[in-house]
Amino acid sequence: MIAFETLAAFVPAALAVVLAPGPDTLYTLTASVRRGRAAGVAAGVGTGTGVLVHTAGAVLGLSLLLRTSDLAYTLVSTVGAAYLGYLGAQTFRRPEQFQPATVDTGGEVSGDSDASSDPDTSDQVDTSSRPDRTDSNDQRAGTPPGQQSLLDSRPVAGSYGEAVVVNVSNPKVAVFVLAFLPQFVPATADATLQLSLLGVVYAGLSVAYLGTVAAFAGHARRFLVDAPRVRRLLRYASGTVFLLFAVELLLASRSTLPLA
Repeated sequence: MIAFETLAAFVPAALAVVLAPGPDTLYTLTASVRRGRAAGVAAGVGTGTGVLVHTAGAVLGLSLLLRTSDLAYTLVSTVGAAYLGYLGAQTFRRPEQFQPATVDTGGEVSGDSDASSDPDTSDQVDTSSRPDRTDSNDQRAGTPPGQQSLLDSRPVAGSYGEAVVVNVSNPKVAVFVLAFLPQFVPATADATLQLSLLGVVYAGLSVAYLGTVAAFAGHARRFLVDAPRVRRLLRYASGTVFLLFAVELLLASRSTLPLA
């Protein structure tokens, strides 16, 4: 177990890092606005999962490889920057992916404002006269083909997976975990066990904070639906920041601590 004195020193220091804005926070925010509150929470859990992956890497010595090998660090940085750049480019190229649903059902996307107000599409399917059609596509009947990516039946799983990739592909997090967690491991303690437990605490703090971000962003979706200009501004701002994070990841010094 972790001594109370260790937790008292670790938690405030970890919170200072968790509360700093970074790619994980931005992704959780955009996932909440695009797909709903539940998707944002899933993104936060995905970030926590990524932290656990980095913790396991620190325990196994993989994080040390990233810290000591220029080639390994550059390779992972390039992959991470490419993925962040891809997310940024998608917000510019596909505005329909940033179209929030008109009804917030706790993360279940039920349709966008255009599809729900289109009388032509709402009459295309009569489920009462076609009981044999029960697949997921019928549940989204009347949805324009161009909106299928947004109205995916698994937005929560998609947000979780993308958040894991965002976090795991950022080598700065791995280097941070390797440099930060051992500082709070007593000399007489089992290093492997203590590092693992501290990683779990750090992941839990990340999920708690990002879950709060998701909750606030989920409420903001209703405002965005009725404010196209604000929605457009947020989309452009999010895409720009994703691209800036990508550039920063490529250019940042290896000694720079990551932003969670």
